[in-house]
Amino acid sequence: MSCSVPLRSFAITTCWTLFSIVFNGPSLCYGDLAFSPAGTDLFAGQYVDGTIDDRAVERSTGLSGFRFFGRSLGPTVHVSENGNISTTPNFAFFPQEIDDVRVQTKLIAPLWDDVFMVDPTLFPAASPKNYVLEQKLSDIYVVTWQNIRLLNETVAFPDGSTFIPDTIRSAQVALMGTAQTVRGFDFQANDIVFSYESFNGTTADFVDPVREGMETPGTYHLNATVGLVDSSTANHPSDNDYFYAELAVDGSNIDSDGSGYVESPEAASATGGRLPWDNLEFVLYREQVDGNGDFVGYDVTIERFTAVPEPSTTWALLSALGWFCLRRSKAL
Repeated sequence: MSCSVPLRSFAITTCWTLFSIVFNGPSLCYGDLAFSPAGTDLFAGQYVDGTIDDRAVERSTGLSGFRFFGRSLGPTVHVSENGNISTTPNFAFFPQEIDDVRVQTKLIAPLWDDVFMVDPTLFPAASPKNYVLEQKLSDIYVVTWQNIRLLNETVAFPDGSTFIPDTIRSAQVALMGTAQTVRGFDFQANDIVFSYESFNGTTADFVDPVREGMETPGTYHLNATVGLVDSSTANHPSDNDYFYAELAVDGSNIDSDGSGYVESPEAASATGGRLPWDNLEFVLYREQVDGNGDFVGYDVTIERFTAVPEPSTTWALLSALGWFCLRRSKAL
């Protein structure tokens, strides 16, 4: 049996595509949460009049001896729907400049903003549903703020109705209790991981680019605090940098305009997108210690996972690749 040139080209191309998927990993959407969102819905059954507003729940992390700024974080944290976890119940719900929060609470904020959450059962079937999800994996504590809307991007109409935009914008924090390898990356004990998914999953925007283009300073729908804050002056030098940790991009903090917040223009791809929305990227906070083992600060970097499929997926793809190429070779 003969094979036309187009069919031969198709066979070669298909084999190469399967090979690339197996060994290079599949193409992912913009932004890539470190861990698949799953687990306990922390606010199930707590919606009042269909919404959650400025609420926090106390949760056990399940981690033993997790260090935060060189000292124990403690066994429990308060998870707020407003994109942060802290050690203080009912901590301030509106974001503050990160260096102003020090000595008030221990704060871990992948995206501290005024989040607007609606009872998932009230969404139309096709609309992304918002959740705050908790996972306790093997020595890893994960909280995901999935498909979150911001209060400043909702629109209230004169008749009292509210327009709530569809978005799959998500933020996640993971606390690593032990050293382990996840998706090809070697984590150390006490690492803190921030990861994100973009506004619609198909562009590099964490905010609505249309709305962002219409806004002016003081009206931004994203006005978030991102980083870590300690709560005590004990065992710290006087330098403020030891009390909080922010992500730096190109030598400057993600807050590029001096406002103390990550605002819409700083999270929009058209103006630089200063948080890691690219595939497989995440923010890593890793503690640094001196020769005596004493904490001296955090190294804050943007890192990447290795896009390697799970073993079962790899085996299935290799099997399909072998079968297809064998059939094509016989046909040729």
